[in-house]
Amino acid sequence: MRVRGFSPEVYLDGLYKADNSTTDPYELERIEVLHGPASVLYGQASPGGLLNMVSKRPEDRPLHEIIVQGGSYGRVQGNLDFGGWLDKDGKVLYRITGVARDAGTQESHTKDDRLTIAPAITWKPDEKTSLTILAKYKYDPNLTTYQTLPAIGTVTRSKNGFISRSINTQDGSQINNRDYQAGIVFNRTLWKNWTLQTNLRYEQSDWNNIYAYGAGYTNSTQTDIYRIAGNLRYNYW
Repeated sequence: MRVRGFSPEVYLDGLYKADNSTTDPYELERIEVLHGPASVLYGQASPGGLLNMVSKRPEDRPLHEIIVQGGSYGRVQGNLDFGGWLDKDGKVLYRITGVARDAGTQESHTKDDRLTIAPAITWKPDEKTSLTILAKYKYDPNLTTYQTLPAIGTVTRSKNGFISRSINTQDGSQINNRDYQAGIVFNRTLWKNWTLQTNLRYEQSDWNNIYAYGAGYTNSTQTDIYRIAGNLRYNYW
């Protein structure tokens, strides 16, 4: 992404978002883009601007949405978005958003599965005050990010023709990610157009990478390729 020639900082609910964690579009209520100097409203940021993603939050109305999708490579996905009141006075609201996906990809023996659940609760003791608790758990069990193919055989024809678009050089790779988030958003209307807002979020992302990927031909016959393998595990919070 580029905003006025710069790579924008990415925020989630007004707080800086770590690059290593991912967000499913269905979790979001909207995406805001601030151009130029307006980005300083969020603190230190790129001079070009920034992108702020806003999570779905409880609303003062009933929500009952279930979506079932299907697509290429055996893709099956289900989304749910439920919300409403937890008490008769409407001072406590809830919302639960979820995504479950079982899907193949263009590359053979690779998957694009996902499981996400994002509950939220809002407490409104009066018309001027609200406290929202946001949480999320996301699991991507089958990520594949290291696939590379040589130019000869893809961009131009090799001695043996073209390489299949479904070929997978990552045989045996196991790449998965778990994200955990929990935070609060406090709002208090002070006077007319003046509002006090306080955000706080804990975020953790766990990665497990056991991978092997192609790194060019090993011989002039263009039949065998080098492969680079690695085992990388790391945690961010």
